[in-house]
Amino acid sequence: MHRKVLTTFLFSILLSSNGIAASSKWYETKQVNFEITIPTKTTKNWLVAPILGFPLAVLAPSEKGYRPTMSLTPEMTPSLEPITFDEVRLQEPFYKAGREKFVKDRQGKVKEFFKPTKVDNKNNLEIYSLGYRYELANMTIVERSIRFMCDGYLVLGMTRYYPDLHKSAEKDFSKILKNINCKKAGNI
Repeated sequence: MHRKVLTTFLFSILLSSNGIAASSKWYETKQVNFEITIPTKTTKNWLVAPILGFPLAVLAPSEKGYRPTMSLTPEMTPSLEPITFDEVRLQEPFYKAGREKFVKDRQGKVKEFFKPTKVDNKNNLEIYSLGYRYELANMTIVERSIRFMCDGYLVLGMTRYYPDLHKSAEKDFSKILKNINCKKAGNI
């Protein structure tokens, strides 16, 4: 009997220390509610709230004064048609031109662009992402633009982090996007 209890206790510690368990919570905006899941091993000091002018922002723990961030902004009115991967690919040249101008205006340098991809999402949301890596003031920054539909609303988002400081940010944001769920406001 004691051996079974001890084995169960040790197994639960092993699972939580590997970040397998997760903390999930629903967050409201005017148009859409989001279910955000953050891996248990990294939940300490995460902030999920309407902040910085965004209806919903996900801020990871700070490293040397910088926080990896994710913003989620649903459009104010429902979209007439859902966004498709082909549309995201057609927007890629405009995205690149806009990002190159943004970085050049700030005396930075674009290092690479990431091709549009479809994010694997366990709730069957069709999430599309494209992004780039750039250098600004001797720091490397990675930004990804995110687009997906939620109950008729187009959701625009972005992730931004410093890969030299935030070693787990890419993995953490990928897990959040893999597990994110959403429903029209008032439906949770």
